[in-house]
Amino acid sequence: MRAPSRLIAGWILTCSFACAQQDPIPTFGTTVVVPGGLIGVIYNIRPNSKFLPDFQRLQPVGVIYTSKLDVTPRSFLAGFPGVTDRFEWFAIDYTGRFWIEQPGIYRFDLTSDDGSRLYIDDQLMVNNDGVHPPQTETASFFLAGGIHRIRVSYFQGPREEVALVLEVAGPGEQLRVFSTDEFKPPPNPETWAYQDDAGRSLAAMPGTNIRLSSMPGSSEDREDLEVLLESPPGTELARLKWEMVVPAELLELVGTAPGIDAVSDDPGRSIRCSTRRSYLYACTLSGGRKPIVSGPIAVFHFKARPSAKSRTTMLRIQKIEVTDQNQQTFGLADADGTLTIH
Repeated sequence: MRAPSRLIAGWILTCSFACAQQDPIPTFGTTVVVPGGLIGVIYNIRPNSKFLPDFQRLQPVGVIYTSKLDVTPRSFLAGFPGVTDRFEWFAIDYTGRFWIEQPGIYRFDLTSDDGSRLYIDDQLMVNNDGVHPPQTETASFFLAGGIHRIRVSYFQGPREEVALVLEVAGPGEQLRVFSTDEFKPPPNPETWAYQDDAGRSLAAMPGTNIRLSSMPGSSEDREDLEVLLESPPGTELARLKWEMVVPAELLELVGTAPGIDAVSDDPGRSIRCSTRRSYLYACTLSGGRKPIVSGPIAVFHFKARPSAKSRTTMLRIQKIEVTDQNQQTFGLADADGTLTIH
């Protein structure tokens, strides 16, 4: 495959010689996967944009990872060395999950230059959108214990100042930079609690999880990823729902849904996937005459985009919900997997 003229190798901010002796400058993120961290999808936006774009209408140009957003206000004219000389008119859409151990009122401060928005559990909580110098918007709201979804959307308009800092303070706590390293769930997934799309709490299903596995025999332009359900003997499910985050600048889903014929002999079973964003697929596996049990449940077929360079990249299945034969719904932990692009 031909190599792209410009590679997304990591969005690392630089500064002038005067700051060369200072501590390393926080970054928007790198291409090194941060387990349990934020995934940032990078876009180029139209010059003279005044507000955050509709990301569903844009094609990603890269994916980065970070555990925190701590880019304090600074001059930014050097571009991204080794990546691109673009230093204005770009956007990053971050998503992830975090754990609340102590329920209560939490304060979030979002500082940015230019526009940004904070979403918690898909609800807009802080709106700091628009073209403006560094400014901070604040919101305080109640968070229940358990797993929550977080999204921070950001864009940089005209030169030359940039900033993106997310801070948090829980009940009785001091304000500090939000980090997924601090808000990690307990080590035992069976004690976790989840929330579904309607905000209802979901318990974990003991001993049950999803695993992603790269399948052997992928061709030069085709990559296959198997989704496996791991559960104790006797566990029978009626439905599974999940979202899959795909590096859309590297991979494209073949067809409109993953395949299940190769992993299921139940003619009544079906899988439906819809595109929520250019890099996000929402899937539901259901139906059939037999319950869904431990083992392979679906195969995603991808093809590498012509501009993709040989590399190993990460995919993530998140927001996993399983429904048993008694119509009780449970939440499962995120599952990360890798594919090697040849």
